[in-house]
Amino acid sequence: MGNQKAAKPDENHVSGQSNKPLSHPAHALSYQQLAEELRANTLNGLSAQDAKSRLDEFGHNDLGEAEGVQPIKIIIAQIANAMTM
Repeated sequence: MGNQKAAKPDENHVSGQSNKPLSHPAHALSYQQLAEELRANTLNGLSAQDAKSRLDEFGHNDLGEAEGVQPIKIIIAQIANAMTM
């Protein structure tokens, strides 16, 4: 797996946004409507070919290298917030 070349997402893709928006927010659709719009099979999932084509189209589901949670920063922010009251 380490030797695989990373898939490149579409150069017009905006991270965190879908370039193929749903007709309504996902929570407002029935699961049947959502599965239809996402071209998903609720019984069998994605085929290997579908998974590969989506990986080629959208790239890896990667959030990138974020700093992460730092407890000391949380504590300092809470103390500073309490001091301003």
